[in-house]
Amino acid sequence: MSHILELQSGALRFSETCIVRAHMSEAELRATFASHEPKSGRFASEWTSLAVEDVPADASYFHLRMRLESDRLKVIDLSFGPEPARSGAEKSWDDYDESEQRAQRDVYDAWLSTQVGSARQHPWGTVSAYFDERGGGAGILLRYL
Repeated sequence: MSHILELQSGALRFSETCIVRAHMSEAELRATFASHEPKSGRFASEWTSLAVEDVPADASYFHLRMRLESDRLKVIDLSFGPEPARSGAEKSWDDYDESEQRAQRDVYDAWLSTQVGSARQHPWGTVSAYFDERGGGAGILLRYL
């Protein structure tokens, strides 16, 4: 397994040309993910969101929900799986299985351990795997200082 999450900087390196770094601007992120058609939204006065799906790396497809404060990347909500999100049929809540999502959180936590070891706080920020009981999903949260 290759290292996508860089321990020293917290950058996500999906390829030599697709690298996400702390505090990137919306324009820089849009240029980085131009072929992935980023979707954006605005909430509150200083926050913008940017979503990108199906970024291939290390035999997986990564999905990012990025939040920018005052045009600087501060938070990434990351998930991944073996198939592109756009490839299959839409899932409904009838397909939902809480135990699968809790197991996925454990997969994400194990992935983090292979990427950065056991530490979850770093000079650049924090990283953690989570299961959201209200939203019903699992993911990885990167928070940049």
